[in-house]
Amino acid sequence: NALESDNLVEIQRAGNKIIEELESEPAIDRVDLILPDGSLVYSSQTAVFPSAIVSNAVIEDVLESEIPVRGVGNDKQRNTALVYGAPIYGDDGSVLALGVLGLNISSALLDFEEVNFASVVIVNRRGRVLASTGENLWDRYSDLIDISEANNLQTIEDEGRYFSVIVLPQTAELGGLVGRLLNIREVTELVTRQQQISQRTLLIAVIFLVLAVFGVYLYMAHAFAPLVEGVSVLSALSKGDL
Repeated sequence: NALESDNLVEIQRAGNKIIEELESEPAIDRVDLILPDGSLVYSSQTAVFPSAIVSNAVIEDVLESEIPVRGVGNDKQRNTALVYGAPIYGDDGSVLALGVLGLNISSALLDFEEVNFASVVIVNRRGRVLASTGENLWDRYSDLIDISEANNLQTIEDEGRYFSVIVLPQTAELGGLVGRLLNIREVTELVTRQQQISQRTLLIAVIFLVLAVFGVYLYMAHAFAPLVEGVSVLSALSKGDL
């Protein structure tokens, strides 16, 4: 009703009431209302100049096709969220606005961390953090990680601790985000075990080599003993020692 009457005060009041009710649910922490012309008439996201969590192109497609949309979106303030958006209809069946529900992507990253036993960081192309499961995680390891090495396993070392890092390209299909998702897992125990195995293997190889050389020496000494004796005899005869 507020949208049909084009009453901004009522729209704000209705939006605030909706977000208060939805915030009690663990799956929702943001509501955007976007008019057909692309203007953001309401957002529960606090910002001086708030922007929609989905791009203008997505807004046009949804309002034209009237098909709900879901995926990952981001706004101009670099907020990234899991998004579900659907048209809001008036009494006459016309599309009044696009209603967008969002969940900060950090919640999904925490689930990912729990399942994968690894910390997760999302950075943009310039290496600026968009979301992270750990405080100061990127500040500590950013100089050790090459975000340009996508889809390759990196191993970094920090004060005697080792971490495996996988950098995965990420695109928010509902927004303009192009960044990197970093999967950081501590592998100190595994690396230490591998180093111990390598040291033992090297020691065994050295011992085997020494034994092999000593065995060859004994074999050659035994094989050439008659020849050495013959050479000694010939040397004596040449000196007249019968």
